This record gives sequence, structure tokens and C-alpha cells, in this order.
Amino acid sequence: MHTSGIMRWFGLVAVGCGLVAAAGWVSARAQTLDYKGEESSAHGKQKLKKEAAASGEDAAYTAKIREYTTEPYLSTELVDHLPASATVPSPEKILGYVIGTPDKLTHTADIYRYYRALAQATPRVKVWTTGKSEEGRDFLLVAVSDESNMAVLDDYKRITAKLADPRTTPPSEAQQLIQKGKPFYWLSGSIHSPETGSPEMLMELAYRLAVEDTPLVESIRKNVIVLITPV
Repeated sequence: MHTSGIMRWFGLVAVGCGLVAAAGWVSARAQTLDYKGEESSAHGKQKLKKEAAASGEDAAYTAKIREYTTEPYLSTELVDHLPASATVPSPEKILGYVIGTPDKLTHTADIYRYYRALAQATPRVKVWTTGKSEEGRDFLLVAVSDESNMAVLDDYKRITAKLADPRTTPPSEAQQLIQKGKPFYWLSGSIHSPETGSPEMLMELAYRLAVEDTPLVESIRKNVIVLITPV
């Protein structure tokens, strides 16, 4: 498999595990998370397969994933398919190829173009320009979460800012804020210049989080606000 393809699969799986953990921590405050970690068991894997099939797959994209994944152990039930959407574009719809395609690395301008297309297509994604690089290029910040969370994003930012400063937030108030708040799970792509896999896989991850309607991904959307610095 091409190096970018390997990084895509490992990145999606590793980040997915972190998001499951974050969603589970929040959900456990109010109720027991349905999966209870069973995604690692045989029963859990079958359950994930059934739910993914029920939610609908992009057959052409899924076929490419399986073509470019040279060994079964490089993938899991979480990322061996791509959910379909009639309204939200997959990376292939904007870029012309699937993430992990051999000999394909996406230019920063096209990565940004994809995230902006996502934000135009769904209220679950927002994009901001946070500044400029030394060469005058935009720094992009992307947020993905449930529509209800996105509608009050500023409230969650204020809660998080208060929790970050114990000098002004007493423990009793902090406990109340923890019950109201949502964790921000920040993913930064290509922290070092030769790291080409993360900017690629993050595009597909953002799409998955925005459109997949399995209980697992819905739990992540409901309980976590995912921030992405694409490059």
C-alpha cells in the first residue's frame, strides 16, 4: 500500500478510538454508553457491520478503500466502508479521488476547498480562518458536532474557558460547568512538514463524523465538539 494510504487507515482508527473514549466519558456522566467498549469484541464488530450496512454505503468509494487496503489488519469495521450521503459531498466528489489513493497527495488549497464545501452542505460543520502563515496562506479551523451543539458553540467556549482557570472558578461552580459543557477534541494535521497522512485522513474523518448515522458516531457528535486544524 502507498504510504499515504497506510497513514490514512492508521490515522482514522487511532483518532476514532480517541473520539469513542471522549464520547464515552461524557455520556457516562448522564447515562451508560450503549457500546460499553464492545466494539473490540466479536459481537461488537458484527453489530458495527450491521449498523454501517443499515445506514447506507457509498459503494464505489468503499470498493476503492478495499482495493487500496492491502492487508485486512490495516483496517477495522469503523473505516472499511464509507457512509453515503445524498446532500453532503465525500472527498471524492470534490477532489476527484478517494483518500488514500496511491500517488495522490492533496494540495493545501484543495484541502481547504473540501472543508468549505462540507460547511456549505451541512450545519454540522463550521469553518473559520484564524490567521495567516508567514507566506500569507490561511490557517483554517474546522468544527464538527451535532447541530444543537453547533448552534450554541460560543456557550461551550465560555464554559471551557472558565474551567481552564481555577483561579476564578471555584470547585462548586466547576462541577456545574462540567455537567453543562462538552469536551473539545482537537486534531492537528501535519504538525511536521513531512507528515502527509494526517491532512489526508482528516478530510475523510470529518465527512464520516458529519454524515454517518450509526449509534456510535451519533454518540460522538452529541457528546464531543471535534476541532480540526487541517494542515
